[in-house]
Amino acid sequence: MQRLRGSDERSPYVFGQFPKEPMITISNITKNRTWIYERHRDSTSTRCYILLSHWMFGMNEMEVGDHVTITVTAPTDELVKECGVSLVYDDGQEEGEEDALDYYKSWNHIIGGDLSPFQTETGQYILHNWRFLRPGIILYPYHRKFVTDGPEYQVQEKVWFRALSPRKPDILVRECESISN
Repeated sequence: MQRLRGSDERSPYVFGQFPKEPMITISNITKNRTWIYERHRDSTSTRCYILLSHWMFGMNEMEVGDHVTITVTAPTDELVKECGVSLVYDDGQEEGEEDALDYYKSWNHIIGGDLSPFQTETGQYILHNWRFLRPGIILYPYHRKFVTDGPEYQVQEKVWFRALSPRKPDILVRECESISN
């Protein structure tokens, strides 16, 4: 039996359609877990762009029979007209064979790794690069679609985010202390 390894999401946008980037929300209803991913966009086109996202799951984050929803939503009330989602399964590839995602797989899984610095008081995870620069989590009005409880600003003592590679297991990424001091 193949094991679910991740998912790919993609959605095209006309440049300037959204003042802020849309969010991807993955909810495993069965396990009562939610991840909200606010991506960063870099575009050289002035007419359109496509947002792509690949999520790698940990060992027990998604299993056969789990009720999972994937939502693409804009920070305000804009309409997402098109979105594609593909599930990625372990292909049973033998060790030693080349895998196009080897570089990314060498790092800890984002979903399934230690995401406590990104976790809200009510248990959801807001994955955003701002977390490296701020000593807490800010819940904006558009987050309230998914995070209905808890204060708007949640201070967190733990500000470390560990991005480990088997090749360099002691690498740490820490938010800038000068900003929070």
